[in-house]
Amino acid sequence: MKTLRKFLRLLNSINVQIFFLFWLIWLAFFVLMGFAFFIPTMDARNYTELSTDEVNLYQFEVIKLTKNNILYDLQYQKSPHSSLPSDRIGHISAPRKPVLLDPNDFNKIIGNLDYNESSQLYQFANRSNNPLLPQKRRFYNQDIVGPFISPYPLSEDREPYLLYFIDTVDPQREFINFFFDHPLIMLFLLMATSTPLLLGLIFSLTQPIKELRSTANAISTGNLSINPILEQRGSMELREVGKSFNHMVMSLESMISSQQRLLLDVSHELRTPLTRLQLAAALLRRRQGENSELQRIETETERMEKMLNQLLTLSRQQTALHINREVFPLPNIWEEVVEDAKFESRERHFEFSFSQNIKNPEKYFINGNEDVLASALENIIRNAFKYAHSRVLLNCNIIDNKQLQIIVDDNGDGVAEHEYKQIFLPFYRTDQARARTTGGTGLGLSIVANSVEQHKGTVTAGKSSLGGLRITILLPLWLDS
Repeated sequence: MKTLRKFLRLLNSINVQIFFLFWLIWLAFFVLMGFAFFIPTMDARNYTELSTDEVNLYQFEVIKLTKNNILYDLQYQKSPHSSLPSDRIGHISAPRKPVLLDPNDFNKIIGNLDYNESSQLYQFANRSNNPLLPQKRRFYNQDIVGPFISPYPLSEDREPYLLYFIDTVDPQREFINFFFDHPLIMLFLLMATSTPLLLGLIFSLTQPIKELRSTANAISTGNLSINPILEQRGSMELREVGKSFNHMVMSLESMISSQQRLLLDVSHELRTPLTRLQLAAALLRRRQGENSELQRIETETERMEKMLNQLLTLSRQQTALHINREVFPLPNIWEEVVEDAKFESRERHFEFSFSQNIKNPEKYFINGNEDVLASALENIIRNAFKYAHSRVLLNCNIIDNKQLQIIVDDNGDGVAEHEYKQIFLPFYRTDQARARTTGGTGLGLSIVANSVEQHKGTVTAGKSSLGGLRITILLPLWLDS
């Protein structure tokens, strides 16, 4: 039993399967070539030389015909013989017609033959007329064998007649004839029968790899769940890879959970002294009144609270993505955000315009978390409102029916070109004085970048045609396969 298990395990090895696949392909090739080149030789309608045993048996038959004077009677037509006495000599069986043929004139046939038999014999004799190399060929339901040297005529001045035998047999079936006449079709059928075996073996090798790729793609979207199929299907090596992959996913999920738990714990622990600090500042204002130092304390306290909130958002974002992922239409991203932006622009006396060059946008979909993407877009627009002078533009397009493009422009001062990538890093701020004035923490665009990347998208910064900053988001559309 233990030996059998080892043997089965060996058969499940990818090395053995690849080795088996290699030799199976070569075996199939040689079998196909063999069928293509050698099977036609089995066609009874071909001219085939008699084996030594067959020649000996027919020579014995000639001697027997001579002793019984059957050839003599046939030559002088004393009695027309249509067949020999029914008997069996070795593998040669009767009834059988002996026929004599003048070697100098194939039209001179001695024997009781009809027109078709005569024409078939004439055709055969033109191809096979050497008594030293007798042959045989099938004509529908008759086999013609010969020639053999006959003892007739008895005249010394004439060359001996050639003796042929005509046997009545079961005709070769038409479908067999069809395959023999069309070797390419026979080759195609053989390939068709061997192809499923090869495809089955290839499928057993490639399917686990496809499953592994599908699981890896799911993980890249934030779905940190193990796939038990990876450990159950495929060769032994691929199962081990699947087991290691699932272990890696579990470790990654544990690490991310620990990180999120740490951020949550730190954020909650910091809220207590932060609340006390805000309470102390309120009491101090009540006792001493308003002053610049107190305002500075309150400003920094608010900034710290905002930073804690954004850290919590960043830590919860990945969890929300793979738990609340669904397919939703494109307008769900911008509908509420645009309405809020229009309201805020009126309060700020800004010009805000929204345009989308998408025909029937509700027919396009994205697979993800609509709240996270809407929040990312809102974050970008609010960032633009902070630094714009008077104008913000939002534009949405579809690229090649594969990607959603979202562009936000402002007419602010913009940022230096070398900082286009750095502004998406956590806690990075391009201008410390301006960041302090606007209350920035350097986490807003980092949250946006994380949201977009979790949806397999990209976010980039560049120079706006309005003179300020342009933020461009590209998100893959969901294609129903």
